[in-house]
Amino acid sequence: MRKYFLFVVLVLIGTWGASPAFAVNFGFETGEGYSLGPLSPPGGPTQAGWSGGAQAGFTNSDPTDEQVINTEAYSGTNSWHYARGYGSSGQGTPFSPITALEAGPGTQLDFSIAFKAASATGDGSEQNIYVGTTAGDDRTGFNIYLTNAAAGNGLSLHTFGDASFAETVFATNLSRTDWHVLTVSAVIDADPDNSVFQYSLNGALLYTGNSWPNVWRVANSFTPSYGNSIKFADGGGDTLADQGFYYDAMSYDVSVVPEPSTALLLGLGLVGMAARRRSLG
Repeated sequence: MRKYFLFVVLVLIGTWGASPAFAVNFGFETGEGYSLGPLSPPGGPTQAGWSGGAQAGFTNSDPTDEQVINTEAYSGTNSWHYARGYGSSGQGTPFSPITALEAGPGTQLDFSIAFKAASATGDGSEQNIYVGTTAGDDRTGFNIYLTNAAAGNGLSLHTFGDASFAETVFATNLSRTDWHVLTVSAVIDADPDNSVFQYSLNGALLYTGNSWPNVWRVANSFTPSYGNSIKFADGGGDTLADQGFYYDAMSYDVSVVPEPSTALLLGLGLVGMAARRRSLG
């Protein structure tokens, strides 16, 4: 009996955290409330909880800039084709539906998305993916930059880990004709220097480090900012020649991560209960 209780305690300590979870999952499917056409059609309203952050729709959104399509899909029948758009670091770019819990200190954020280049030859498309601030007016959390260049690193992913903006290219010359799955796992600390971000591609962990937004804010005497959505932005200057990327199978959830001492105290309490029960029995 004592061994059983010890096993339960170890399992609880090892898996404590990630509860409760607040998740958002979708694949741009009709059954999820999506229709073919722009997420942010001219004149609005936007589809399925998408927004321009602190504003209702996307800025400078033309009908061919972005749209839900059924000619490409990682799973199901639909995907989102984000060809080009607004490149602001603030509001006006695509902000996804929000989670019920902000990805702030003491939480873990898990994000996954499938993507595919829209150009099979490399057209210079550049797009950025971040966490969108809760206020909908800035970027925060992780930072991922997708580039589809004709030469050099080809279809590649890079990030910046700290306030010095030292670039880390963690995936290069990816197949432009295949879908790829990007996953992010981030544990957010009250001190941004202690936050940990992990980026994986197609199941392989390629990056473990930090992310620049809140590290930069603190280094420049600004208050850290946290978010509850995923923010996309065009990094290529909204060039009409850019065909951009297809996105599908998007999911993200925010989980509360209790202090380690909380799990330890719970475990010690269960051990004590087990020992007392054994002595009484």
